[in-house]
Formats: sequence, structure tokens, C-alpha cells
Amino acid sequence: MQFRLSVWKPAELFRAVDYAPDEATPHTVKFNPCYLQEQIYQWDPGSVDVWMCVEGSENAELVRDMLRLFSADLHPSKRDMKAFAAFVQQLVRMAEDPEASSWSDTTETIEIQSDETNLRCNSFVALVNHLQWVLHVFEGIPNSSVVIR
Repeated sequence: MQFRLSVWKPAELFRAVDYAPDEATPHTVKFNPCYLQEQIYQWDPGSVDVWMCVEGSENAELVRDMLRLFSADLHPSKRDMKAFAAFVQQLVRMAEDPEASSWSDTTETIEIQSDETNLRCNSFVALVNHLQWVLHVFEGIPNSSVVIR
């Protein structure tokens, strides 16, 4: 499953934006800037499947359900940092359960006493660590929100 996370905040307009009058509205309508958002962070792990190490269909279903909470078509107030913090907490609890995820070989190898050894990785635990960092960095920005694709 492809993964991309982005953090957004309300746009800071330097000029007021107005709609010009037309036949339906005979007077100028002031645009509400709270509808404009600007992206302040994006993380795309590329071809790495961040969910690859999640074990069990119940956990995979829980992850899919949680991801729907941060869909781009939702209003930013529904996918705010408070909701993201709750999401991250659920993932932390999942990551603490040794049965919920597993370790797998990576494509990287290191040489140990002239033996090539595969590095092992738990991509789910790495993702949870990164999401905790994102929360820590951006939770103080007023009205910020998260989109996960």
C-alpha cells in the first residue's frame, strides 16, 4: 500500500481575496481565507511498504480504518492534530505488542568479519517513530491538519 503523509496549515494571505460581482451576486463577496490551506511538510517513503511488517488481519483492518480518518476530502478540522495524536497513540500501542508486527530483511547488507549480512528492519515501528516525531514538531501550529494517502 503506497503511503504519503502531509501536514497542512491555514494559508497566510497577504492580500484580501474578493470575488468579482456577477449576475447571481450583485455585490463583491469577500473570500473566506480559512478555506485555503498550505502544505508545510510532506513525507513519502517511496517504494517502501510501511505496513509490510504489520501482522494479523485485525491489525491491518484497524490501520485501514484509521487511515480513512485522514483522507484529503475531509475538512481540515476533522483531521486536525488532536485526531492525529489519537491515531499515533493507537499505533504506539500496536507497536508495543510484539505479536502485531515483525522484522524483515532489507535490501541493505553490511560486512561482518568478511560475511555479507542483511540488515533487518521493522518498517511499522520505524513508521510509528516517524509519526511521533511529526506530531511533536507540528502539534503546536494552530489549526494544522494531516492528510495521509
